[in-house]
Amino acid sequence: MRYRNRHIIYGFVFVFLSVFVIWIGYLVYIELIRPSRNSTPQIVESNAKKENEQNKIFSDKAFVFQAPYTKDKQLRLPMINLNSKDANFANQEIQTMYQTLYQEKQKMTQTGQNIISQYQYTIHEDILSLLIYIQHRNQEQVTYSYMTYHFYLSSGNTVPYQEVYQIASIYDFNIDLKVEDAIYRWIENDPNLTLEEKNQYVQKLMSTYQELVANNTLQYYFDLEKHFYIILPVEEPNQSESVYKIFAL
Repeated sequence: MRYRNRHIIYGFVFVFLSVFVIWIGYLVYIELIRPSRNSTPQIVESNAKKENEQNKIFSDKAFVFQAPYTKDKQLRLPMINLNSKDANFANQEIQTMYQTLYQEKQKMTQTGQNIISQYQYTIHEDILSLLIYIQHRNQEQVTYSYMTYHFYLSSGNTVPYQEVYQIASIYDFNIDLKVEDAIYRWIENDPNLTLEEKNQYVQKLMSTYQELVANNTLQYYFDLEKHFYIILPVEEPNQSESVYKIFAL
C-alpha cells in the first residue's frame, strides 16, 4: 500500500514539474524567442507630432509654403500653415507687405530698378524659425530688408527671443557679449576709423540692439546648423542712410 501511494505521489510531482517546465518555456518563448523573429521595430507616432499636424490650416501642406496670392515669380513670400491668432496676424502682415512691394515694383521697373524677395525656414523640435529677405535693386546699390517670425508648432504662439537664442547654446549671461563681439568683428576692419571711434560705434549699435530687445521688435533667426543671427539697422561709416545688416553670433 505504501509502495502504491509512493508512486502516486511521484506521479503528481512529475506532472507538476512537467507543467511548470512547459509554462517556463512558454514565457521564454513569448518574451525572447518570438520577438526576435521580427526584428523590425514598430514606429509609433508621438502624441506631440500628431498634435502639431492637427494644428495646421491645410493638412496636406508643409508648415511653411509659397503664398498662393503671389503672382510675381520674383516676389516669393511664404504662408505660415498654423491655425493660431499669432500666425494669422503674421500671414496678414506678409500679405500686406506683398501688396506694398508689388505696387512699388511696378513703378521701379520703369526706371530699371527691381525688387526681389525670398524666404527660408527651419524647424528645431517644436520651434519654427522663418526669415524673409527683400532685395531692393537700383542702379547704384543693392539694399536688403528683412522680416522674421518664430512659432511653437504645438500651439502656434510666438516664441520669445530668449528661448530662440538658447537653441544655439547662447544664454542670458553671455548674449550681450556675443552681440557686442559680432558688431566689433564687423567694424574692426574699417581702416578709416580709429580704435576709439570703433568702440564708440560698437556702443552705439549696442544701444540700438538693447532698445529693440526692450521693445520686442528685434529681428533674429537660427538656421539648420543652429547658428543664430540678429538683424540690426546700421549707419555705415561715411554713409548717410541706415541699412539692415545680419550679424552672426
